[in-house]
Amino acid sequence: MAKATKKPAKKAATKSPSAKKKATITKKKITNLIIIDASGSMIGKKEEVKGGLKQLFSSIKSDMQKDSKKVIMRNIVLDFSNSGDIRTLVDSTDVNMLDDNIADNYTTRGLTALLDAIGRGLSMVDKNEYAVFVNILTDGEENDSKEYNSTQISKMIEEAKNKKWAVTFMGTTEASIQKARSLGVTVGNTMTFADTRDGVALSMKKSLSARANYYSAVTDRGIDNLTLESLDNTLVNAKDDKLNDVNKKQK
Repeated sequence: MAKATKKPAKKAATKSPSAKKKATITKKKITNLIIIDASGSMIGKKEEVKGGLKQLFSSIKSDMQKDSKKVIMRNIVLDFSNSGDIRTLVDSTDVNMLDDNIADNYTTRGLTALLDAIGRGLSMVDKNEYAVFVNILTDGEENDSKEYNSTQISKMIEEAKNKKWAVTFMGTTEASIQKARSLGVTVGNTMTFADTRDGVALSMKKSLSARANYYSAVTDRGIDNLTLESLDNTLVNAKDDKLNDVNKKQK
């Protein structure tokens, strides 16, 4: 009588290393928060703001398309004048929302509720965001905030810096720069620009470079590997070798 033979047991299917790697990928959530003064004094510089926003959108869209498999990028752009007049031009993770028409919606009017705009913007950002780039641009000084005060904004900026968010500030007067520094924005993340069309164009270009540098750093090296020194100098370290090109185009 022939002996019964056992069939070899089937080996359990195993996932390939690449499949395992794909299964564990977690997209990094990164936010760009842009806060722009739209008070009446900006009226002669609004075209430069619009042009700068369009260049910024183009840079952000390039990163979003390139890194769509590893990054979820949220883009928030606010313009502000009076305390009750803080507008959200865009707040979306959709790359298609960064359209030139959004930039063209920027208009000037009213006073300068700078503290309210900063507070409103920072409060919109998810507290657990992986990385956040903040840029604040104004040609004047605070004169109409009612919702937030300096103490509250200082606390919010300090919390942001502790999370290694990059908070940058651009102003046309020494008084506005000193105010930003008193709120906790580091010296290396503040910049004075000329209160002219060319000055706004140059500052927008600097903001674009600073954002690109910060984004590259957090995606290439990781937020935990960034030093406080580099974060505190995000703006001053931004490459500006092409800034004169913008200046020539505006003349």
